[in-house]
Amino acid sequence: MNPRKLVLLPLVFVLPSLLSAQDPGETKRGISKNLASALAETAPKFNPPPPEPPKKDPVFDEPKNDIVRLPQVVVEGVRPPVFTEREVNTDKGLAEIAVQRYFTNVSGALNAFHLPFLTSSKEELAMMMWREDERLRQMGESEEREAALLNIGDSDKAKEVRELMNGTFNRTSDFSDPTPRP
Repeated sequence: MNPRKLVLLPLVFVLPSLLSAQDPGETKRGISKNLASALAETAPKFNPPPPEPPKKDPVFDEPKNDIVRLPQVVVEGVRPPVFTEREVNTDKGLAEIAVQRYFTNVSGALNAFHLPFLTSSKEELAMMMWREDERLRQMGESEEREAALLNIGDSDKAKEVRELMNGTFNRTSDFSDPTPRP
């Protein structure tokens, strides 16, 4: 048998009996109480590092009311064009939209049949209503423009806008008067 094993064999039997002889209320340590207290006195005390303050972007402060704020951005370039219904749809598609917008079920049923050359179809009637609404909308925009020009004191341009409106939006007779007026 190996001599090392002979030395370790008594330790295996003696060590547990020595450990069990200690007071059962004491904490079992691998070192003595005196050595543990000496080490505790010489070791530096643990001070946890202070918590880091949250990093704040100086330009982008945190909102106090849960509103998400985005950073300011400068957009350079040309705006994309804004298309109207007239530009996007074909004549047939625009007529279908106008019929849906201006005709109810009853008026659609009443105008379901028409006599060619004598009456208008429901598509033609709906397009006439759409053109009238467009004329009124454009008249309103022009009147607002004229009022804005008057408010800033530019009466010459306001008068020019009024004359342009009268020439553009006023209805004239399609039938000429055969007698000239003096």
